[in-house]
Amino acid sequence: MLNYSSSDYIVDALQMGFDVAPLAINSIPFHDKITQKTIYLGLKAIKGMPRDLSYWIIENRPFSSIEDFVTRLPKNYKKLSLLTPLVELGLFDDFDKNRQKILVNLPNLFVFVEELGGLFADASYSWTEADDFTEAEKFYKEQELIGVGISAHPLQTLAKQALYPTTPIATLTEGCQATLLVEVQKIKVIRTKKGENMAFLQVHDSKSKLDVTVFSDQYRKFASILSEGKFYYINGKVQSRDGRLQMIAQDLKKQSLNDSGFKLKITTTIKKFQLS
Repeated sequence: MLNYSSSDYIVDALQMGFDVAPLAINSIPFHDKITQKTIYLGLKAIKGMPRDLSYWIIENRPFSSIEDFVTRLPKNYKKLSLLTPLVELGLFDDFDKNRQKILVNLPNLFVFVEELGGLFADASYSWTEADDFTEAEKFYKEQELIGVGISAHPLQTLAKQALYPTTPIATLTEGCQATLLVEVQKIKVIRTKKGENMAFLQVHDSKSKLDVTVFSDQYRKFASILSEGKFYYINGKVQSRDGRLQMIAQDLKKQSLNDSGFKLKITTTIKKFQLS
């Protein structure tokens, strides 16, 4: 059985071709399930989710709308702290995909239900509009709450407009030369015996992780643009160490979701980038 503390197993499953199904209030199980290479995460996997609220949801569904859910929800569960994770995980996306809008309106919905009681079903609630979270914000919030991102990872968006042919980490082989499109998760800088800095990076391409070594000569070139949580094209040679693949970085270029000038800048230097 999968759970919040074993998200690495979900990552392993994704590498083997499994998919994670979107979460929906009317169908989410209590325990995680795997059916035909699809993972259905359960209410039990949600960080901080009360067991009794999970049981109430399962016993009282289906719900026809967000208003219907809030109307029928017992008063002791009408708390933003309890419902916010459900909204941020997309459990109400079938009713309204704008998660930020739902969160903005929840306090007023609580008041309407409290004041109108049974009459709320016949009333028309006027929703306050709000800009939704970005896909990146949704992904990382899901990852925080349930151990894995369900929305499209920003790298998937970038990959659709990739400036170079890239190789998935899962398909790398020892000795190959490859270009990756990855997010840098961790950077560890050390000083060599010669007194020069070099770095060890932990990167991922939304499905697989890899360690990347940046030796001193390359680190001097790229130190100013290296940052955790940012996206990069990394070109290098794949080696095996202690039975695990790693990459020795030879070239590195930063990619940005919001940098409108990035494509032009990269195009002018594309001949210098060592593509496999």
